[in-house]
Amino acid sequence: MSITTLHLDECPGRYCGIYEGSCTACPRGQRVNLTNNLCEPCTGSPSAYEWFYLGFMVLVVIYFNMELLTRLHDKTYTDVELTRSQLKGTIKWIFVTIFEVLISAVATLLLADPKGYLRLTACNVDSFLDWYSIFQNPSIRFTSLGYA
Repeated sequence: MSITTLHLDECPGRYCGIYEGSCTACPRGQRVNLTNNLCEPCTGSPSAYEWFYLGFMVLVVIYFNMELLTRLHDKTYTDVELTRSQLKGTIKWIFVTIFEVLISAVATLLLADPKGYLRLTACNVDSFLDWYSIFQNPSIRFTSLGYA
């Protein structure tokens, strides 16, 4: 018996919920309401840890873009000292890189749920098990493992 053919009141496991009439893993951005077993959208705001992680990922993208600019610059200019126009060009490309990364971050925020808003929603961590939900998959009648 698969987990999707179970009766709606018998949804096993902490991370299995009722979504579109069947008992299954909740889609991304939703979490099981433990009182009625329904998948509901997450409405919490990201924690400081999550904001720091996202900021770090933006800095990594900026770093790799700067690294590429440095390698291109080293191939273009073999002189040790830069002229004033070369320095202005390098500074211009640094600002263009930062602008590009910031525009792509804002576009990502606008396209992610909730669409059209500069707002992120997150499923808050309630317990230690939320970090390792793969280990919480229920066993159905001790014969098969249901992935939720």
